[in-house]
Amino acid sequence: MKKLLISILFILSVMSMIFATTALAEESTPDTPPATEYVSTTPGLDAETDFQIKQDVITNVCPSEGYTVDDITLEYFGTISGGIIAVRYSFYSMSAPDIICNYTFGDYKLQYNGSDEVYLYIDRNFYRIADAYDNGLINYGQIEELAQIVSYFQKAEATKASTVETKPESSPDTAVNNYNNTAIDAVQTGQSGTYAIALTALAVISLFAFVKTAKDKML
Repeated sequence: MKKLLISILFILSVMSMIFATTALAEESTPDTPPATEYVSTTPGLDAETDFQIKQDVITNVCPSEGYTVDDITLEYFGTISGGIIAVRYSFYSMSAPDIICNYTFGDYKLQYNGSDEVYLYIDRNFYRIADAYDNGLINYGQIEELAQIVSYFQKAEATKASTVETKPESSPDTAVNNYNNTAIDAVQTGQSGTYAIALTALAVISLFAFVKTAKDKML
């Protein structure tokens, strides 16, 4: 009986050692494989960063889909101060609302379609730009940096609808010309009236002189 108990204890000890060794090995296995095993498929990102971001997309965004890093596609926009990465991710079953999103940050306006969401990768989590700003994860200076690398940003004054000025039919220039033409016509009309009065007066005087001369002769 004693030997049997010792044997059982020995087997349990061996099994415990095996489980402990396996767990330790799993914990010590790095998330990033050697560079010789993984090659980045995202322009601008090295293999380690590309692999890590894809792993975090799987863990934080779609943990139940059974995806591998090969199923995740990234689009890298750039890195701003604080080591914050602007990135867009996608995978097969991903869906996004087809709506237009508008946000204003001081002098900058951010407008994009919901399916074109750009995320900020901060401490291995993903945040929409507006959420990161509202929660104090980024500041206005970093918004200015993002505006340089994310094309959805525009300067507020540049977003105002441009107005094309079209001269109406009665534009100031036309009104002046019409006024000038009217004045010229009035002068010309006045001159014609003066000539007519002078000629009439001359005709009356001539007639009066003729009548007087004829009367004198008759006397």
